[in-house]
Amino acid sequence: SMPNLYEALGTVANAPTMWYNWTAPANGLATIYTLDNNTGASNTFNCTVGQGTSLGNFACLASNNAPVTIAVAGGQEYEMGISQYQPSSTNFQVYLSYVPEPANDNWSNAYSMQSAVQNSQYITGYTLAATTEAGEPAGTNTVWFEYTTYQPGVLAVYPSGGNISLWQGNNVSNLTSVAPYYTTPLDPRWTAMNVELGLGPSSYQPNLDYNTNGVDFNLAQPGTYYVRVSGPPFIYTNEMEFHLRPSNDNFANAIALPISDSSASTVDQLNYNYEYLYTSQGATLEATEPPAMGPATVWFTWQAPTNGSFACGVNLTAQTDNQDPEALLYP
Repeated sequence: SMPNLYEALGTVANAPTMWYNWTAPANGLATIYTLDNNTGASNTFNCTVGQGTSLGNFACLASNNAPVTIAVAGGQEYEMGISQYQPSSTNFQVYLSYVPEPANDNWSNAYSMQSAVQNSQYITGYTLAATTEAGEPAGTNTVWFEYTTYQPGVLAVYPSGGNISLWQGNNVSNLTSVAPYYTTPLDPRWTAMNVELGLGPSSYQPNLDYNTNGVDFNLAQPGTYYVRVSGPPFIYTNEMEFHLRPSNDNFANAIALPISDSSASTVDQLNYNYEYLYTSQGATLEATEPPAMGPATVWFTWQAPTNGSFACGVNLTAQTDNQDPEALLYP
């Protein structure tokens, strides 16, 4: 839970300094600040925070007439001295706001994600009071998540902020980074792909249920992976999805589109039309595949019943701000 707020009233009308003590319930961050009872100002009193059993051995940790924040250790007692910064100010309120370290602050306490396929998982938490432990790869205010997959696929993370990275290893000082497969300013999750084979122009409809700032990782091998959130202290809500490879991810496994015919047009022209609904979520790009519009491709085959013209269109979600997806045709 966060934060815990403590409050006390005081006056320095008859003493140069008023003292308070507080014991931290667990490791975290404590912020101490004062308000002037007469004016409401937050800068008219000086707050000195430290530790010691007497003035003779008191060790100052922070002192300011503005809010001060210190890292605190669970079970440790801290002393706070409030004194005048403005000579005319005498009555005050002192506040202490405490935020415990996140439960998944350390790699060994990574939050275990459900190993679900396709379904979205939403996780809300915070990196306030999070630390970087000894041996951890460089980063600030880090928290950890654990995900185990039993089949290859693509793990998509849609964060509300911060930096997302993926790691593998058996301890925090022996982690190997897994590079993002691709990132998406706009959502590439092509929830409905409509392929029209016919003689008319295709229509393009954007996916209205898009999300931004996605980071997709290709989990080439089954195993346990660790997702890390880092960056400035903030409260986050992250969405995570795992997608298996589509059956037609590779060229060799292209899906054959059947043919259905219908007579139409004023010139008695025969049209062959087919529509196929599918997805490229979890798809990848083969090493020898022709250059494509994006890193996620799926394959189809179609046998022309006779000589004629051919048109193909797809309805996909745009992958970037200036790049629309399309169907690429190869004879």
